[in-house]
Amino acid sequence: MAFREELLSEVPGFSDWIEITPITKGWSMESKFRVTNSSGQNFLVRLSDFAEYETKKVQYEDISKLSIQDVRFSQPVAFGLTKSKKCVYTIFNWIDGKDALDVIPMLSKAEQYKLGQIAGRTLRKIHEIPAPPDLEPWFRKFRKKFYFRLKLYIDNPIKFDENEHLLKYLTENLNLLRSRPQTLQHGDFHLGNMVICTDNKNQSESQLGLIDFNRLSYGDPWEEFERSIFTAQVSPDFINGQIHAYFNDNVPELFFPIMAVYISYSIIASISWAEPFGSEEIEKMLELGNSVIRSYDGFRSVIPDWYEQPKTLD
Repeated sequence: MAFREELLSEVPGFSDWIEITPITKGWSMESKFRVTNSSGQNFLVRLSDFAEYETKKVQYEDISKLSIQDVRFSQPVAFGLTKSKKCVYTIFNWIDGKDALDVIPMLSKAEQYKLGQIAGRTLRKIHEIPAPPDLEPWFRKFRKKFYFRLKLYIDNPIKFDENEHLLKYLTENLNLLRSRPQTLQHGDFHLGNMVICTDNKNQSESQLGLIDFNRLSYGDPWEEFERSIFTAQVSPDFINGQIHAYFNDNVPELFFPIMAVYISYSIIASISWAEPFGSEEIEKMLELGNSVIRSYDGFRSVIPDWYEQPKTLD
């Protein structure tokens, strides 16, 4: 981190920054800082390895395409290489707000649902940006990472409850992903990457803020709903509102078995993801995974028990 802090001096605008605060929260391997300039404006500065230049360039260009009205989001300000060319810098405007994970449970069910609707419309807006036509077909691309994670899970002695039902559903329904379209993806769309802003004109009304576009990529738009397992743990009302609004209250039947495929994949992949972080993180993933499996009745159902039909929560 100290090495990266030194490289901040090579980022344009550094001489005008009067306050620099490292950000340690999150799982990103990048170095992140909140900076304040002499005019009192706040920005998010991310530093990435030089090898990430092309990836970060594409992400910056894709974020610049977004036009979202209902939420505040980290809009791109500047991108480039540091003077020594050791790092890639990306600068975004700073979104002031409180972590949605902390605020949402304190709101009424109706307000949670309403904010979820805003999130759903926002996600649909992101997915309006099509993928480049020369991308590898989605099923072929997903199948590669699926079999890689499946082997890691099978070879691992750590298993989830109802393991056989979990694997049976996943392997028997993988073909549902054939011919799925590809669009721009946020890549990590859940409450953990949202903030609640209250400094708007109406101080009594909460406003949603969307942060962390670090995993922006292209893929099946419905894959984004695998992250619903995190949101549903905190606010079933929010995730119901998100799903309903995304589909304009007309959720297609095929959505649920496909979402269940992505969620079951996410569960088996979580163990190998958590292992580098130690036993505590593994236990968290086991607890979460088993809770999700129960919500699907051991994947005997394709609809989780937290889901409700549109308009029942209004």
